[in-house]
Amino acid sequence: MSHPLKKAHRGVEPDRAVRDARRLHADIEAMSAAASPARALVEELETRWSDTVGLAPRWSARRTLAFILLSCGSFWFAVAWGLSRLIG
Repeated sequence: MSHPLKKAHRGVEPDRAVRDARRLHADIEAMSAAASPARALVEELETRWSDTVGLAPRWSARRTLAFILLSCGSFWFAVAWGLSRLIG
């Protein structure tokens, strides 16, 4: 009894499918990648941006979180205050 969820191969011999898959795999392995200007640019930018000499040190996680909470909190406080003045 066949499994009801599996699709049966219709019109394709298993040997032919395997042979075609092997040929496709061999073709992919024989291909060589072409030089890409975009890839070269990305690699150059990564090299330049990875140099952190002369940059200010990064903020700590605690300082970053405090800044986010303070700025977002100030924004929403201003929105709430403005709406209360408009409404009433």
